[in-house]
Amino acid sequence: MKLARALLIASGIYELLLGIPLLGNMLIWEYLPYSLLATFLLHVVTFSICYDKKAPKVPSLAAIISSPISWLPFIGWGIHLFVSAGLLTTAFFMGNKVSDRYR
Repeated sequence: MKLARALLIASGIYELLLGIPLLGNMLIWEYLPYSLLATFLLHVVTFSICYDKKAPKVPSLAAIISSPISWLPFIGWGIHLFVSAGLLTTAFFMGNKVSDRYR
């Protein structure tokens, strides 16, 4: 559960940073292929860990689906903020419902 929560928080903070107009623009356009790939891989790893630990998967799945179109200027701003709110809300309010079989 700790790993799933930590990855949800890391993904949420990264999405929140990408949602800041100038900072997100600099991160995306300066390192375009690498930043898109890193973001996609972060969301895939988060989804797989959440799937394994039986944590909520919807925010990570929404982030994976929205990754290819979130580089667009105004659409991306809204998507990044929406996905980051979902990831952070899930991370902070998921409680102890998560199966922790590697304790």
